Amino acid sequence: MRTRSPATSRTGPPGSLLRILLVLVACLGMTTPLMSGQAGASESTLSNPGFERGDLSGWSTTGTAFHGSVTNQPGWGWGCCFNQQGTYHLWGFAGGGDAPTGTVTSEPFTLTGTGMVSVLVSGGRNDDQLYVALTTLDGTVLHKATGTDDEAYRRVTWDAREHLGEQLRITAVDRATGGWGHINLDDVRVGLDKAPARASMGSPPTGTSPRGRAPRPRSGSARARIPSATSSTTRSTSRTATHCGVPSDRRTAFSPAPSSSTATPPGSPAPHRKRSSPRTA
Repeated sequence: MRTRSPATSRTGPPGSLLRILLVLVACLGMTTPLMSGQAGASESTLSNPGFERGDLSGWSTTGTAFHGSVTNQPGWGWGCCFNQQGTYHLWGFAGGGDAPTGTVTSEPFTLTGTGMVSVLVSGGRNDDQLYVALTTLDGTVLHKATGTDDEAYRRVTWDAREHLGEQLRITAVDRATGGWGHINLDDVRVGLDKAPARASMGSPPTGTSPRGRAPRPRSGSARARIPSATSSTTRSTSRTATHCGVPSDRRTAFSPAPSSSTATPPGSPAPHRKRSSPRTA
């Protein structure tokens, strides 16, 4: 009796399958760090943008100006109100008044979304010593805003679309020590505010054309409507002269040419007259 031999497996030897698995594991091991690094670099939100954790987590400080400055106070004791976003905010005066100096800087973030960055700012007014700034990682200031000598917050929005994809920071700087020597900060928003139209942002400055040449004044244009000191004086003089019936300025500036009937003074050459060509018979 003839017996049938068992079917031979058509799959490769077990060793080849093991090698494939090892290659896959090695590839995953090489790509995982890269993928995690990209995910960290694309982080576009701050962990504590409005100090709603009740502390300065996610922020680093120098000096003492902002120590103990996170507060939930709606007003400043002698007035009201901050109008902060949420419960907590950074009141620069709370930590030690106006005398301390220092900085507070956010963790890095990658600018995405609309490319707009906005913050709530209030406190003392001093462009050089009191301000909140949008900076690069090396501290270069891209945009900044100071207070208005008022504790009530106002929103400041910066157009940073040219820095989309870059890593940036928010920094509050307090170098002032006198009255109103503090700055307040709240509700940092990254890539959320609506960007203005490109056409309105890219219009050429007043007085220049898109190619850099001065535009030709046109009737009804803004440039034509701006009176100069000379033109206003001329109009005033003209109105006065006309009202008085003695247009002396116009007579001087626009004296008519002598007509043919005007008498010629003795000894003066006769006025030149153009001869007519003789008629042809």
